[in-house]
Amino acid sequence: MTAKAAPWVTPDDVSARLSLTALVDAGVMRLNIATWPIAWASIDRELTRVDETRLSSPGLRRAYRHLVFEVSRVKQNSVLAEAGLRASNESPYLNGFGDTQHEKNEAWLQLEGRGRHWAGALKVTALEGNYDDVPHARLDGSYLAFLAGNWVIGAGAVERWWGPGWSNALSLSTNAHPVPGLFLRRLADDAPESPWFSWMGPVSFEAFMGQLEEDRYVSDAKFLGLRFSMQPFAGLELGFFRNAQWGGEGRPQSLSSLFDLLLGRDNFSAEDEGKSTEPGNQIAGVDARYSLGRWGLPLALYMQFYGEDEANLIPSKRAWILGGEGSVYIPSGDLLKVWVEYTNTIAGGLEGTPKYNTAYNHSIYKSGYRFGGRNLGSAFDSDSEVFTLGTLYQTSRQALIGGHFDVLKLNKAGDLRTAAPGGEFYQTDTWSATGFYQNNWRQWQYTAGLTVYGDQIATQLANSGDFRIFVEGVYRF
Repeated sequence: MTAKAAPWVTPDDVSARLSLTALVDAGVMRLNIATWPIAWASIDRELTRVDETRLSSPGLRRAYRHLVFEVSRVKQNSVLAEAGLRASNESPYLNGFGDTQHEKNEAWLQLEGRGRHWAGALKVTALEGNYDDVPHARLDGSYLAFLAGNWVIGAGAVERWWGPGWSNALSLSTNAHPVPGLFLRRLADDAPESPWFSWMGPVSFEAFMGQLEEDRYVSDAKFLGLRFSMQPFAGLELGFFRNAQWGGEGRPQSLSSLFDLLLGRDNFSAEDEGKSTEPGNQIAGVDARYSLGRWGLPLALYMQFYGEDEANLIPSKRAWILGGEGSVYIPSGDLLKVWVEYTNTIAGGLEGTPKYNTAYNHSIYKSGYRFGGRNLGSAFDSDSEVFTLGTLYQTSRQALIGGHFDVLKLNKAGDLRTAAPGGEFYQTDTWSATGFYQNNWRQWQYTAGLTVYGDQIATQLANSGDFRIFVEGVYRF
């Protein structure tokens, strides 16, 4: 993990998540770990409550010291800079947690700073790849934020991961470029002080409004997100989210239209009289993560679903993630993480009432729930069913070895409904296997890995090839 001058730890930091989940699942820390980025203030609060002498294994003590070291670096450095390079023979597909590469080749410079009441980053990335074969630059990861008490208001393109999954997140993931926009969030997930709400435990909240690209079916549509998380009792984290597309060229963009969207007055069938003035396209859902640490087991179970519609105020036509993860603490201080995850993005498919060509698609916003040809949520996109077995092994010296095996049934319906720029997969039944190694040398962090596909997978924009070799190097000044 790399300490930064940012007020939070970002969803490209696999080492941070390993240490956090180890301590949360051991029952010694209580904070929300399914809403990324996560504030350093929340992590620091929990570390001060841990008695290291009572940690039961060298692996837990290593995780604790790791986070203590990184928090101390954040406090001591108000300005940090880095330069990085990623190169591969093919653009990445199926991005999971920690994967923020979007094109074949990327090079960047980043400068981060913070003061008492502000924080900001300028990150300039040059890209070249399959999804956009014209070399260009982006400001992904750049932002300017102002801090007032426990609230942050800002603008920028911030990477988010909303959900407890490792391989997938239905609402927001790092599969697509982050959408630039305005945001408001709680900094630390402190429990409310009010006796009326203190039962909620740690509370996270974020709302944002971003701008989608011009080159889509409804040009310049807005993208909105809202997430609320809490822990009503130790071990159980609940998250509630809504995301929506609204406005854009030729669509209603008045305040009353936005108000109708927020109240859910946008569920029209294709035959309904109000379809032409429908305010937007939205999804809503719930996720939960339950840690068995209080029972002495370093395990957690999790789920996430979202609905494309609603019935009796409950999301319907649901897509699902179901999973479980466990940690093994090696006497040497090494840590082994294993997870199993099932994803079904067929609307209603898990309940036996499949509605194909529905998930992540819409009859008005025909580019769907996508940005730059990539799904903003599930990397597997619409009408897919995927089983994943993954593992991460972190040594006491912070080297990281990881991999996952996926059984893929992509776009089982076989139809392509998305208007250009399309991001849906062609129908494919296959498998993929990924492995990587990451380590540090002086001020460098380097990564090398390989993905192999049983059969090539493809969208209208790009093709995976038979394999992908990737390398990355990051230098911290």
